[in-house]
Amino acid sequence: MSSSKLREAALARRGIYAGVDLLSLAKKLWALEAMRSEGGLPRIHFATRSSSYTSGRAWSRQLTLRIGMDSSVEDVVEVLLHELVHCACPRRTHHGELFCRRLIACANECFDLDLVAADLLALPRGSHKNLAYAIDRAIRDAMISRSVREKFLQLAPARLEFSCAAKKRAARSEARALHAESMLAAWEKKLKTAERLVMKWKKRASYYRSRPMRELQVTSVIQSHNGTRALEVGGLAHVVQDERKGGSSNG
Repeated sequence: MSSSKLREAALARRGIYAGVDLLSLAKKLWALEAMRSEGGLPRIHFATRSSSYTSGRAWSRQLTLRIGMDSSVEDVVEVLLHELVHCACPRRTHHGELFCRRLIACANECFDLDLVAADLLALPRGSHKNLAYAIDRAIRDAMISRSVREKFLQLAPARLEFSCAAKKRAARSEARALHAESMLAAWEKKLKTAERLVMKWKKRASYYRSRPMRELQVTSVIQSHNGTRALEVGGLAHVVQDERKGGSSNG
């Protein structure tokens, strides 16, 4: 992972993505009239993943937003809104009609969209068999078509002001992260070599362990009554004619 990607991931874990301060935006979303929230903003934990998929999980007073580092900012903001609506709705509402209507109303109020609730509630449920996810996609597409990215930046611009000590700590962390990545790659390479050698010596050990048994299959020579000897090798009997001590006849 490049240093710029590491820096972006570090910022995302602080709630700053694509120049948008997600925590400040969450405060504004929580204060929407359509949200009908009670109490202070739920505690938000930001995490990252190396993909284009952003997901969230909400409880009554806290939520987790796992940001896909290849996601669009519209997708990230829509998931954040979705999870906040979960926190604001009564328990066991899940993805029912109350939740869907409140989600649509909040998106219209905050981002100046003109989504019609009746139309969105009639959407096909899609592969997930979940109406709320179909509404999520409709809201995200409306955000993109209405170019509301600038709206995000107006509502919650990221203000990055770091002290000298913080900058030094960030630089050290970045250097350590790069070192850790390089060491991981080196040891993964060594692991592949080790696995190959383990297989080689396992086969060699198995071969030499079974070799004495094969040699023991050669039985002792049995002297027969008619001057022949039977030699059994590997289960096959070979009869070898003894030379007569008196010499051979010349016809």
